[in-house]
Amino acid sequence: MIDPIQNIFIETKRLIIKNPSMDDFPEVIKMKCNRDVMKYTGGITKQSYENELSSYFKKINTFGINSNYVFSVIEKNTNKYIGYCGFKHSDAIRGIEMVFGFAKPYWKKGYAKEATKKILSYGFNNLDFDEISAAVDSLNTASEHILNYIGLRYKNKVDWPDNRTMNLYSIKREEFLKE
Repeated sequence: MIDPIQNIFIETKRLIIKNPSMDDFPEVIKMKCNRDVMKYTGGITKQSYENELSSYFKKINTFGINSNYVFSVIEKNTNKYIGYCGFKHSDAIRGIEMVFGFAKPYWKKGYAKEATKKILSYGFNNLDFDEISAAVDSLNTASEHILNYIGLRYKNKVDWPDNRTMNLYSIKREEFLKE
């Protein structure tokens, strides 16, 4: 396992994937207040700015603990925060859940595919996960397309804590290593 205090820096052709930092927060809060971005993830935040700031600070301080590896995604050309991608432990699926989200100006540019593909590899090769799953709203066809593209396959429906039923996708380490 990775030392939780270690700074992780992963690169792709166009992206830097790194530990979250407080410098990212202004862009994070913009995403959390955008109805289109938050449509399938519980809706726009109802929390105060101060509560969101406190939650984000906690997220940074628990990075690397209990499988919490939700990274900031930075566009190399601009050095700007464009979204997040990574893993967290999910009680609802009883395992490791891949999560990702991108600011609307960066949709349909291939960034989500690029980041999730790299992070999936990181999860198996560096974090030693045996299985990685993702829960997605059945109306979120864009995310389902990304999950299929990177190798996750539909498994079943799962009840979600906010009383929605989600589609569960997953891939095991052995399946990933065959590809």
